Amino acid sequence: MRRFMVVLSGLLILTGSIHCAEETKCACGLTDTGPTDAATPPDTNVPPADIPDSQEEVADTSTPDAAVTPLPGQPDGYTPGGMMARYFDGAAPNADELPETPFLWRMEPELSLTKTQGDFATLNDGKLFTTHLEGALYVAEAGSYTMMVTVSDSVRVKIHGQTVLDMWKAGEQLTLETTLALEAGWHPLDIVYARDPFRAHLQIWFALEGELVQPLASEALGFSQELPADAPELTGEATFGDAYFYHAAVSVNANVPVKVNGVVTQGASETTHTESLYSSVHAFNLPLQPDNTAEATLTLEDLWGRSMTLPAQTLTTDAIPSYTAGGLLGTYHDGMAFDTVVGQRVDGPVNIPFQYGLGTTSDMGMPNGIDNFSIRWEGGLLVPSTGTYTLYFGTDDGQRLWVDGELVGDMWVNHAPAYVAATLYLAEGWHPIAAEMYEASGGAQAVLEWDGPDTIRQVIPGQNLGFVAPIEDGNLPIVTPSIQFVGPEKDTVHVMWSSDKMTTATAEWMGSEGLESVTTTTLATVGSATLKGVPPAATTAVTITAATATGVLSNPATLDVALAEPPANATFVELFDGEEFEPEWTVVTQGKTDPTASWALNNGDVVENGNAHGNGALGYDTLGTFLWAPNTTFSQGTLMAHIYSGDADGFGLMWGIQGEETYYRFTLRYEQSFAHLVRVDNGVFTLLAEDPDYMPPQKAWYLIEVQRNGDEHSIVVDGETIMTVTDDTHSGGSVAIYSWGMTNYRTDFVAITP
Repeated sequence: MRRFMVVLSGLLILTGSIHCAEETKCACGLTDTGPTDAATPPDTNVPPADIPDSQEEVADTSTPDAAVTPLPGQPDGYTPGGMMARYFDGAAPNADELPETPFLWRMEPELSLTKTQGDFATLNDGKLFTTHLEGALYVAEAGSYTMMVTVSDSVRVKIHGQTVLDMWKAGEQLTLETTLALEAGWHPLDIVYARDPFRAHLQIWFALEGELVQPLASEALGFSQELPADAPELTGEATFGDAYFYHAAVSVNANVPVKVNGVVTQGASETTHTESLYSSVHAFNLPLQPDNTAEATLTLEDLWGRSMTLPAQTLTTDAIPSYTAGGLLGTYHDGMAFDTVVGQRVDGPVNIPFQYGLGTTSDMGMPNGIDNFSIRWEGGLLVPSTGTYTLYFGTDDGQRLWVDGELVGDMWVNHAPAYVAATLYLAEGWHPIAAEMYEASGGAQAVLEWDGPDTIRQVIPGQNLGFVAPIEDGNLPIVTPSIQFVGPEKDTVHVMWSSDKMTTATAEWMGSEGLESVTTTTLATVGSATLKGVPPAATTAVTITAATATGVLSNPATLDVALAEPPANATFVELFDGEEFEPEWTVVTQGKTDPTASWALNNGDVVENGNAHGNGALGYDTLGTFLWAPNTTFSQGTLMAHIYSGDADGFGLMWGIQGEETYYRFTLRYEQSFAHLVRVDNGVFTLLAEDPDYMPPQKAWYLIEVQRNGDEHSIVVDGETIMTVTDDTHSGGSVAIYSWGMTNYRTDFVAITP
């Protein structure tokens, strides 16, 4: 008996005999098939589940199994290893009307194409195609066999020229099943398949009845040992791409399925390369040696023993650059499309910002801001021993990775932290490598890892990364220093410098314990150092001398570091050095989301550890808490305060205060990276000026000044003018220091000068 089954969405199963005309048996012992309806089945790569008992089956009226004559198997005529498949452009209207010329002809070693052929869904550039597979099925013993097909969307299967499964233009993914009585030996098998517009899926499962079906594999599939009658004379050609250090890209096109044998002669050495899968189209990398000229000869051999040798090709590879171990050369840019170079640094390892002790919302330790930037790393990868390695490049946001001049990883889109990975066979020695990333907004990070022979997955060490040392022009490097910030200790100053060349540098200063120095070891055009023990209430001269990779020294550059203190000509000074607040200081808390405020004196600082914030939606109109001196008037001169930013929240100064809901206020905030100057009139906020990209470092001291000259208000932070506005609404008024949601906010003095 032969049964034919169509599975419909896991809900309805139709079973029954399939009949030839007038319900007679075919000569081969199989019952002929007719058209069958089908709806959507489960989308699966495994056989369908058992039929629930509750589902109704159509009565089986066919001849009992014992009366079915098994199909005789052929003892030979086929070579094991797979079936030959021809691929045609477009979906055929039916299984008998195929286009004339295939765009691809290759061996399919297993009839689970969705799983085993990674390019199956993308064949024909993802457009509709039709496949014709020809060969034979081998069974080792006589018996009753189950054959099952999961397909989207059209298929016809013939054995010994008789149709056993047939569904065309279903428009869905479906499962077909039949039972076959087969003798031992080879059974000619013919399959025509057409994909639908959305999916390419074909799997054929097979087993003795009652056993678990498995995809038909190469040992059970064969192709004809005889040259097909329509097979043309063997012709083919090869196209060679640019030769890189260790390979050249090659594409081969033949008019029948071939394997490719390559012989590469370089000097006295000869290497071979084989593409063993029979296909009419091949694309591969031919291995080469750096700094060499090679002669490459390719021989094409088809399934039936015919062969041809293509003309030899001469290939020349470049020499591996002379790398200096220690890291990759990173070039940092403003803009996500490598718009403006802002600095270079040797990064080894590439594990940023973590290796520099920075947070993921940092500027990566270079002057490129926290958002809207891009980085390109270039250099070499030192492979300790020949073998297979996997490289992992993780970033937030997009990334690209090249090895030996070949793009091996590409995810150039905005995304959360994610990796691209490439598994490569790499020879011992240096391999050119390049990596790129861009950052749009939010967190930013980059890490380059690997695993390989005797190497667990880890960040690639700096000694396995190399850079090409810049060519020096003989001129002395020029160094320009500046102060970054002070803190968290009041005697700790962070300085930075820029250079017109890649250099290291030494900073020297006279500290509280004598002469101090710090030397950087990373070659960069931008450097920084932390100076500890800077004497308080004094100006300290810091001398910075830079050195190139060959030891050429710059002229010393001097930077005067002055820690903030109240000016001698101040008309008002509050040092907060008492045991309790002076009577004129009043705490005002306006934030209602969290109204907690905690202003207290502590060893010469006023400290606020509350979390008062709320009542705003635009950012500049949010409310916190302020310490107000209502009896202190400021209308001309400079109001200043020395303030410590304990976390990522807001802090600043208020002046022109007419009441608790009428004033000017300047606010800095790290978390959203902005500086705002507002005027408030009876609780109504007006934004006068903003810098949406200003990012004050956390855990740092700031000297904030409001310089008022009549109606002009200038905001100066650590000597840098941030913004200037003209507004005459509040000509005078009192002053306050301000905190928004901040923990460990501190101020050690407030002063006013004429």
